[in-house]
Amino acid sequence: MSTRRGLPLPLLILLVIGVPAAIGGIWMFGGDAGEDSDVPISAPLERGPMRLSVLEAGALEALESFTIRSQVEGRAEIISLIEEGRVLTQEDVEKGTVLVKLDDSSLKEKLDKQRIDVAASENAFKTAKANLEIQLEQNASDKRKAALDVRFAELDLERYVGKGLGGELLDAHRAISTEAGGTDGEAALVTLISSLFESPQLKGEALQKRRQLITDIQLATEERTRAQVKLDWSKRLESKGYASKDDLEVNRLAFERRKVELERAETALEQYQRYDFPKEVESLLSELVDARDREARVEKKATSNERKARSELVTKQRQRDLQQTKLDKYLNQLEMCVIKATRPGLVVYASSGKDRGWRDNDLIAEGTSVRQRQAIITIPTPGSLGARVNVHESVVDKIRPGLPCKIVVDALPGREIEGVVLRRAPLPNSVNRWMNPDLKVYATMIELLDEPVNLKPGMSCNAEIILGELDDVLAVPVQAIGGSVDKPAVWVWNGEQGVRREVTLGPSNDRYVQVLAGLETGDRVVLDPPRESARDRKAEEDRASADGPPAKSERSKRGGGKDKGKSRAGR
Repeated sequence: MSTRRGLPLPLLILLVIGVPAAIGGIWMFGGDAGEDSDVPISAPLERGPMRLSVLEAGALEALESFTIRSQVEGRAEIISLIEEGRVLTQEDVEKGTVLVKLDDSSLKEKLDKQRIDVAASENAFKTAKANLEIQLEQNASDKRKAALDVRFAELDLERYVGKGLGGELLDAHRAISTEAGGTDGEAALVTLISSLFESPQLKGEALQKRRQLITDIQLATEERTRAQVKLDWSKRLESKGYASKDDLEVNRLAFERRKVELERAETALEQYQRYDFPKEVESLLSELVDARDREARVEKKATSNERKARSELVTKQRQRDLQQTKLDKYLNQLEMCVIKATRPGLVVYASSGKDRGWRDNDLIAEGTSVRQRQAIITIPTPGSLGARVNVHESVVDKIRPGLPCKIVVDALPGREIEGVVLRRAPLPNSVNRWMNPDLKVYATMIELLDEPVNLKPGMSCNAEIILGELDDVLAVPVQAIGGSVDKPAVWVWNGEQGVRREVTLGPSNDRYVQVLAGLETGDRVVLDPPRESARDRKAEEDRASADGPPAKSERSKRGGGKDKGKSRAGR
């Protein structure tokens, strides 16, 4: 990441904070200004070891912790809160010490209303259950009545034409209705019924009726024959004078009466065969068919009503269960308004040590509101303390798990704690984005190998992540580097003036940069190089290429002032 001048941000920070440490750098390098105030501050170069490391500030944080979150839906106000820093014991866990109490007034109102809804849904369910039982009984009654009507219709038809013909008529009606249908089917059925009158299989009332009518004809025929004989005798006796005309008229009237009776008997048989028999058979057959159809309709209707009643029961049951589930949820939510201790440990508010910027939405305190699943309290696991630092993106590729670290906690000055890099975030963390949107840092967790007793989460610390060690190198302070990013340079004091040299740089830390080429042991490096513009660098390059005498300004001859930027000491 670069500033507008093209310099890395960490380098600028080091240049700012390095001024107070410049004197130490001078002593380390053996630099001096001499008696002439125009002589720049310089120091001779010596070969020696150099540590490659990254120094970042951070805070202690538990690597493993138990987080207590709000489980109440929506937002709930904190009514009471256990004091931060208290150490929970096993006794607190056993007696159920209250850690957090949330406002439950709105939940109690919802609970009262929900109990009413549960009672109403329970009554609706019981009503639906009773309706189903009634419907089942009604269906059974309707089915029995329909089946009884079918049975009675079958018996009426069998009683009239006989058992065998009744079944044949029903089968024939079903077959004719299926195959022919319409007028042709009705004509075929009439023809079939008419043919049954003379069938030898005819039995029942129809057979009795037919026999009676035939017997009436036979009796009428016999009576007419006898009346005819008697009339003939009367005529012969009257012609011989043995009978009067009145006797003859009486016998003639008797004959006419018997003749009319015979005709009436024959007409009754004909009418019964042509009209009454088919009509009665068709009527009984129709009643049987209608009874069977009604039975089928009753069956379907009963099935439909039962299905409807069962569906209503299932619906009411689900509504009841839903209302009961909602009631149970409110009861559970009410219980969650009181959070009790479940494990021993140190109480740490979830908002402690966090930068919330302009907002206090996540502040944990009495009177503030917390949302569902928001962390309220964290209880660190003993022995799992680590350091969390934010590594700048310029050096993040050098950080990997397993690198050794040295941590200094502000609460324990002068004591170094050994550590090791545990993990590094794969993506940058936008810390304080509202202050510096260009700042990209990566959260890095460091495990403490030895943990002093008095350490607590949230304490400030500085962590030095050691990238490696160089044994025998030339290194210059970072403030001695000038030139540009592409062509870095330093100023070397030759005893009379400062000479600009381009150098090749190697690895660096927050204080020193390794020089791979351009300098030698014993060269006195100006610790306060002059500021160079692009024009000065171009002129210097042109003069160097022409091998001409370097015409330098008074400032360039001095190589810098003794009161300018100074280095942080130590390699």
